[in-house]
Amino acid sequence: INLSSISVAEFGGDYWAANITDDDHIIDLYFHQIASSDTLELTIDWNNISFSDCDYSIDDTTVITINTQILGDYDQNDSLGGVDIQILLIYWNDNITTEQFAADNYNIDLAPVSGDPPHFISSPDGVWSLDDLMAFIRMWNYYNSSDGTAREKNAHTADFGPQIELEIINNKLTMQFPVFDKSMSRIWFQLSLAGNETSFYVADFGQQFDISLETNAGENVHVWDLANLGNGMNLQSLVLGELDAQSKKPQELEFQYQVTSMDGLLSSGTMMVEYMPLPDDFELSQAYPNPFNPVTTLQYALPVESDIVLSVHDIQGRLVTYLANGLKSAGYYEAVWNASNHASGMYFIRMNVYNSEHRLQFSKMQKIILVK
Repeated sequence: INLSSISVAEFGGDYWAANITDDDHIIDLYFHQIASSDTLELTIDWNNISFSDCDYSIDDTTVITINTQILGDYDQNDSLGGVDIQILLIYWNDNITTEQFAADNYNIDLAPVSGDPPHFISSPDGVWSLDDLMAFIRMWNYYNSSDGTAREKNAHTADFGPQIELEIINNKLTMQFPVFDKSMSRIWFQLSLAGNETSFYVADFGQQFDISLETNAGENVHVWDLANLGNGMNLQSLVLGELDAQSKKPQELEFQYQVTSMDGLLSSGTMMVEYMPLPDDFELSQAYPNPFNPVTTLQYALPVESDIVLSVHDIQGRLVTYLANGLKSAGYYEAVWNASNHASGMYFIRMNVYNSEHRLQFSKMQKIILVK
């Protein structure tokens, strides 16, 4: 056998070595190192291989392609996802090692590793440590962020178990959890925004969770997996992030979630949530039209619940009418003044806003002209 007729090529990097022997007329390939997420091509040129004791020849070339497994792909579906995180948590907490799964011929604990993602060379030591977690996170980030490939978003998550509540307070999106009979180990959520009028700034989960991983699911879709190692979590609420709308109109958001324990699913569901954008500051817009006859409109904004007095005064400073007077919740408002029963001339719009202690928080005045 002419061993030069057999070659192995890989495309992920020079991280492997091979020996080819012809003992007992059998060709054996020994790979001392195999990189994850790699493609191996075994080429056999039969033209240069002779067979003893027979008059037999093959005028052909055979190419065999082998794809190596993604490191951390425990469910072996050729991607990294929530199921892999769930299995990782089980293996970690039960301290299951590669030696216990030697017959399966794949790595349970992942580290130490060498090379760069996705072509890690894993040399598991049978000990769970932060090195294993970092290897998984680096692989996840490569497949879900770094390569720029958007993953398909969930079409619909079925309702299961006690449902969570979703609140939007001061533009902050918050999950409120029911009381579960088991501790939470993992929280997954997907927030889908309609159009480009609303942005979402996700919270910094690094201080709360051992695992906080984002999935690249495309523009205006935010997908996160959050988990803690060890004994799980007993959260009452979780701030997911802050919404920022470029439009003052109500927005409809789609929210999907799953909450799991070490033993399985606790709660899941899909819900539509109406988001009423809130202003950042007190505002009073210019009346329009101005000059006017006999109707003019103005808009104002309250970032927090406030006691507001919006009034019209004549040129002598005397009160003509109230356009708003009392407690109002945060939001955007519109006021209209019909001055058909008033004489032509100059008037003033005054907006005073007071807090719960009746202290003045905001004051603004503008001039308007009625022309008949």
